[in-house]
Amino acid sequence: MKKHYKKRALKKIFLIFIIISSCFLIGDNIASKKIKPAHTIINTKIIIENLFKNSLILNMMTRQKITNSLKFRELGVVMERTKHHIYIGNLITNDLMDNKKKISIISDEIEKIKKQIYKDIIHYKDYYTSTFSAVPNSEFLDSKQNHNFILSNLKTIEYAIDNNLDFIVVRYEEDTKLANEKSKIFQYIYYLILSIILTIFISYNATSRQLKKYNNIFKKFI
Repeated sequence: MKKHYKKRALKKIFLIFIIISSCFLIGDNIASKKIKPAHTIINTKIIIENLFKNSLILNMMTRQKITNSLKFRELGVVMERTKHHIYIGNLITNDLMDNKKKISIISDEIEKIKKQIYKDIIHYKDYYTSTFSAVPNSEFLDSKQNHNFILSNLKTIEYAIDNNLDFIVVRYEEDTKLANEKSKIFQYIYYLILSIILTIFISYNATSRQLKKYNNIFKKFI
């Protein structure tokens, strides 16, 4: 009889706990859909890298295009050169959809920069080719060697572009994702502790008759 009573009492306590914790989770889900937290910040790191890192010409062109880009300025993104071929900036938003929209704008801008660079590469290659053809036997050996090096470099980049090889890549790293997950875990732990406290409180104070019956049971758990 005593064991049977203990099982019934524990079932009631467990049922109360399930009801309370479910109310917390359902309420949290409804609130998260209707209320947008004001403190939400999405920080996306933007990394632009020139894969032809030893190409002085391409590095110069890439830097010029990124520095002069109006889109980056409009989005409030400052691209800093951390290495001669790598640029890093931060896109800060407080809305997921806004973040995706701005990342899409940046991706389109990178493609636009690639096309502009390609046109410049063709222009400079044609210029150096015509100049070399006009004076093939220059007396200045150093100038001739430098000329050949630049021309060779331009042809290599043009070949890579014509064969759909990436010469500029962009990566996005979301730094706030882990922080949001941790915050959610701590929130669920809080709900769990609160549910246990309320379950104990309701179980103890349900009725005076149940209080006397539950006393012996709770003494074994506390």
